[in-house]
Amino acid sequence: HVAHFRAALRAIKLWCQRRGLYSNVLGFMGGINMAILVARVCQLYPNALPATLVMKFFTLWNMWKWPSPVMLTEIVDEGLGHRLWDPRVNPIDKRDIMPIITPSYPCQNSMYSVGPSTLRIMKDEFKRGAEVCQRILAGDASWGLLFEPIHFFKLYKHYLQVSVRAGNPDDFKKWNGFCHSRIRKLVEQVEYSTHSLLMLHPHTEALEDPAEDSELFACYFLGVQRAASR
Repeated sequence: HVAHFRAALRAIKLWCQRRGLYSNVLGFMGGINMAILVARVCQLYPNALPATLVMKFFTLWNMWKWPSPVMLTEIVDEGLGHRLWDPRVNPIDKRDIMPIITPSYPCQNSMYSVGPSTLRIMKDEFKRGAEVCQRILAGDASWGLLFEPIHFFKLYKHYLQVSVRAGNPDDFKKWNGFCHSRIRKLVEQVEYSTHSLLMLHPHTEALEDPAEDSELFACYFLGVQRAASR
């Protein structure tokens, strides 16, 4: 049911935004990833209403055994010479820890940017969502709790700040875009160098400093913690 799919997808997008998970660039989810996850739930429950689809969304992906791939259709090689996501053929695809495969040719992993830190954060949020939905079903909570904004600066004791500055607005726009795209690499390098013992949680939005010119300065924050604690 297309209308039900769209309503459920809007709810999940709002949830992602409120919970700090809407940024494919940083290793979280983007619009395509969310659409595929919601579409898979719709395939399993084709007659469900939007509220039921949202609840099933959290139930399913909380129980999902990553890195088992999420696919809407079977992988088909059309013979046009394009590389497909297929760990049976391409050993490098076995490294993907949260594969969500695009349904059209050529099939690709739309979540190739996910690392151990961002996967853990998303799994925690799927778990929280499933628990909140159970409380909603029991009448102990409202939908507002599911969409409650995350209090990022209350989650951790330590934070890493990345400041971006340039001499003019044009240079800042280019430099800021480059630095934002490299934050994921910073997270990956910290994970690699510490053997995933130290985890970083990137905040998805740049913050402004009231004492600085917003056209020349921005800063990004990452929560820092040991992997075993939260």
